[in-house]
Amino acid sequence: MLVMAERFVEVDGAKLRKLRRRRMLSLRELGERSGVAFDNISKLENEKRRAQPRTLRKLAEALGVEPHELMRGVKVDIEEMRVDTCYHEAAHAVFDYHARLPIRQVYVTEELDAMCVSAVPVNPYTWQAMDQAVGLFAGVIAECRRRGWQKSPTPFDEFVSEEDLYEELSELEGTECDALQALKLLRIAASAGYYGDLEACYKMALASAARDVEFWWPEIVAVAERLRETGRLDGEECVRLIESADYGEE
Repeated sequence: MLVMAERFVEVDGAKLRKLRRRRMLSLRELGERSGVAFDNISKLENEKRRAQPRTLRKLAEALGVEPHELMRGVKVDIEEMRVDTCYHEAAHAVFDYHARLPIRQVYVTEELDAMCVSAVPVNPYTWQAMDQAVGLFAGVIAECRRRGWQKSPTPFDEFVSEEDLYEELSELEGTECDALQALKLLRIAASAGYYGDLEACYKMALASAARDVEFWWPEIVAVAERLRETGRLDGEECVRLIESADYGEE
């Protein structure tokens, strides 16, 4: 099992800086061209932060290169990344369905911008917060399940200690990352004491996500493979795919 922070990738800071200077751009000028804040570009160049694919795409477009050229020591298979993203968002959709959250749409673009858009309560009850946190963890677990990877869970202390990183990465992306959302929801779940303290909630959410990814795997596959074909599903189609998933012989 993994936490969502591992969706972020390492940037080759030296190459990013070299390309920027070769094009005679200041940090502010590259920021204006790319839409990425200049101070965050500085952190990426100094390899103090990681980035999501969409940030790489913005910087790569501004610099006139391919996104994988900005990644450190990795030959990127863009199609594999897209499939991973389809399974990630499909897992969110399936878990939202079982949490009785209305699904509006799910989409994945060629540039790897992706989201499962569901109607979530603004002020969730503790049980709703726990359900939502479980669903957020399910995304990366589904990616690992598809690839057959066995990963150890991130230790609780490490997960919590990286909150500042989650905040900065969310600022970089312009939207809260899954890890930050999950941490906030787990704090709500822990507030009533029903599930135990924050650490107990974290461990329970990870275990529930891993268990239910296995249990609902046919539903995740059904949504992910259709999403892979079409790039966008409305809520009604998601529900049809989930409810008609093939579980084989009983």
